[in-house]
Amino acid sequence: LVEVQFEQSMVRLDLEQIGYLHKLRNKQWKKRWFILRHGILYKYHSHKDKYPYGQYVWKGVSVQRLQVGPATKESKHFCFMVTHKRRQHVFSAASEEEMEEWMNAIKGGQEESLYGEVESDSRSKILGVPLDSIEHRNEDGLPIFLTCLMDYIEATAVGKEDLFTQAPDPVLITQIQEGVLDFELIRSHHAVAGLIQVFLHEMPIPVLTFELRQCFLGVCDIVQEITKVQILHALCEVLPPLHYNLLHRLCFFLKKLANNNEATLEHLCNTFSVLLLRSPKEDEIRSSGSKLDLSSERALVKEV
Repeated sequence: LVEVQFEQSMVRLDLEQIGYLHKLRNKQWKKRWFILRHGILYKYHSHKDKYPYGQYVWKGVSVQRLQVGPATKESKHFCFMVTHKRRQHVFSAASEEEMEEWMNAIKGGQEESLYGEVESDSRSKILGVPLDSIEHRNEDGLPIFLTCLMDYIEATAVGKEDLFTQAPDPVLITQIQEGVLDFELIRSHHAVAGLIQVFLHEMPIPVLTFELRQCFLGVCDIVQEITKVQILHALCEVLPPLHYNLLHRLCFFLKKLANNNEATLEHLCNTFSVLLLRSPKEDEIRSSGSKLDLSSERALVKEV
């Protein structure tokens, strides 16, 4: 039954380990469904969940078995600890055999995914680096952490008209930079939405690249709708492959959030126009105190 239901999950291939574990948090044990894939540990509330609510990206971790005291109602056996950047994560398995399997899988994943010391440092970054420099990506080349954020919003916040109206949580941004994203710290969908904005804004080259910016904006001046669509399609085709894939995923994401609501669509276009079609002179304009005119960008994003 578990295997059949899990076939619907977004991370069903190339699994290194899968199953229930208890995780110690704030002196309490929480039973969670975990999936280890490509060195990333995804966590779900149960095996019935389609999307994970958090993930750990571990590089250079240590894994050790813990000795436990006499059995009590609250105690757990078959415990092990994963230490990553001075942060400790304690888990409990159902049996010694399962504990050994998890420990070996986590240690084995580290050996397979580690790069050289210098390269590892550069590839571990997520914010402010080109898409092809991000290490953990899915089959379309998109950052797994970003697709998890969008999956989370799609699963929990479709129809929320106040999305993308609050500043991102600095604690979560720090977690991204450290390679750990713990959704248990999230108190609302606004935090996740803010992280998506941060990622897109920090891209060194926007989704619709600087080189093609004026070409995209020129589409708005075309009167004939058929011609406009054809040229827009042609421009999207010449985007770098990873940028094209990200644009495709974002369009699906925004369309689902709009939910056929014209006001919501207008709000999303206003929000994402400056992110997808960022001007190379944006910082200069903002520092001068001038107001950005984004009317063309908003119209273009709505067309896309």
